[in-house]
Formats: sequence, C-alpha cells, structure tokens
Amino acid sequence: MDETKQGWSSSLAFSLSGKKGSVDNDSASLSIGSQWVEPHSRTLLIGALDYSESSGVKDDEEYFAHLRHTHQWTSTLDWELFTQKEFQPFTYNRKRSLFGGGLRSTMHWQGLVGHAGFGVMKEFESAITVTQQNRQLENDRFNLFANLKYPFSSTANWVGLVYYQPKVTNSNDYQMVMTTGVDARFLVRFIFYLISLTNMIRIPLFQI
Repeated sequence: MDETKQGWSSSLAFSLSGKKGSVDNDSASLSIGSQWVEPHSRTLLIGALDYSESSGVKDDEEYFAHLRHTHQWTSTLDWELFTQKEFQPFTYNRKRSLFGGGLRSTMHWQGLVGHAGFGVMKEFESAITVTQQNRQLENDRFNLFANLKYPFSSTANWVGLVYYQPKVTNSNDYQMVMTTGVDARFLVRFIFYLISLTNMIRIPLFQI
C-alpha cells in the first residue's frame, strides 16, 4: 500500500498452488492490509494466513497480524509504535507476541529512497516440546531495519527489505528477515520476488 496516499486504503491477496508427483503438495495463502494516512501520521494493520498439505495431510498452518502507528517528528525523522502476533498451531503450537517502538529516518541517495530505523521491543514466545512441556521465553531485542526502493523506470522498481533483531544481552541470538525483488506495473500490478527469506533465521530458542 502507498503510504503517501491520504485517507483509508486496503489490499487483499490470495494465492493457491499445487504440485503433483511422488508427493502431492497443495497450499493456500491469504494476506490483507488496511491503513489510515494523515498528513503527519500513518496507522497500518496487516494480517496473513498460510496453509498447506502434503498428500492430503496438513503440514503447515500459520497466522500473523501486525499493527503499527508512525508519526512524523521532523521532515526526515519519524517515531513509531508497533505490536505483533504470530501463531503456528502445527509447529509445536508456537505462539509469539511482541510490542515495541523506535525511530526511523527517511533516506534519499542517488535515486535510492526509503527508510531505515532502530528501536527496541519486548518479545514473548511459547511452544510445546516433544515431552509436552510448555516452554516460555521472554526477551528484549533491538530492532534494526531498512526498507528501500530504486526506480528502474516509471513502471518498475527494485525493492528491498531487511529486519535484524538481536537479543539485547546476546547478539548471537537473533532473528532476521530479508526480501528483495522487482515491483513492476503494466496493465495490472505484478510483483516478482527474486529472493524471499521469510522464515526466521536464529539461534534456536527452543531445544525441541
């Protein structure tokens, strides 16, 4: 969604995929988003659902929701508050909640535009181990991110997003998300991701 467009706006995406062979695989994905933009602030809500089966047996189920409010402090600096929920009932009944805040700066450099920021967040996580014990963790993490775009033409942009979230007391325990690709608009909008690393990369939090 375009954060420069004032007022209400929303988006909806749905995809189905299937593969037949020695192992049949079917998956579905749904994502929604809604935002309210004012001259100096933006409130954004996004959600996602992923589900898949292999040979008729469920092998993945994930839910995600994120709420963020950003307010312009100066012409190049914003402050923001956010909260997030994740639920993976198929993967050890994993639950993750977090809330935090920080600062982000607007970037303009030789055609490259976007935001980069730094903040802190509180994280709560739980999962059921193979011994049926409910493991719970509580962490404080730094939140570093960059969301950048470079225009190839009036209809195509390179886009890149990276989040790096190390634990405050142990930098070897971190989470990282990175996505990069091309966003092109023809008669309809087409987005092609060259690389998409959406799973958390981390030192294991749970010895399951």
